[in-house]
Amino acid sequence: MCKTLVVLKVKSNCITYGLPTSGCFPSLKFLDVKVEYPEDDSMKKLFSCCPVLEDLSINATVRDLLVLMFKVSAPELKRLRMTFVSAYLVSKDHEYDISINAPKLENLDIKQDCLSIYLFENFKYLVKGSVDLYSHYEQEWNDASERTTALLEAP
Repeated sequence: MCKTLVVLKVKSNCITYGLPTSGCFPSLKFLDVKVEYPEDDSMKKLFSCCPVLEDLSINATVRDLLVLMFKVSAPELKRLRMTFVSAYLVSKDHEYDISINAPKLENLDIKQDCLSIYLFENFKYLVKGSVDLYSHYEQEWNDASERTTALLEAP
């Protein structure tokens, strides 16, 4: 446990090592994670270790043939930047579900090469949002307009 750490930058080709269940970074306010092939449970555990986290930046390369159920739950989070890039062309059968529970979130910045399915919980203070979507030129997404509309209609 590191009681005084306020800023942490993590760069890894994978985060699969065991983390304590909660509270190992009680003062951490800024977390910058760059990871290749994130694992659902490890990322969730990492975020849960940061009870006062205010600023989170995630830059992840996701692999094909992966169903990613990504959850960010941070009660004090004010700014969230997420960039997800596919390692290769992603088919429609390999989608990513992203759940965000951040009641104090004010700024949201999303960059993706394929639009995930987003679930927003407890959004009360969102002031600024930025969504940058781009796709591989060979991909066709028949439901892109529905996903985009759902993202923009989120509370």
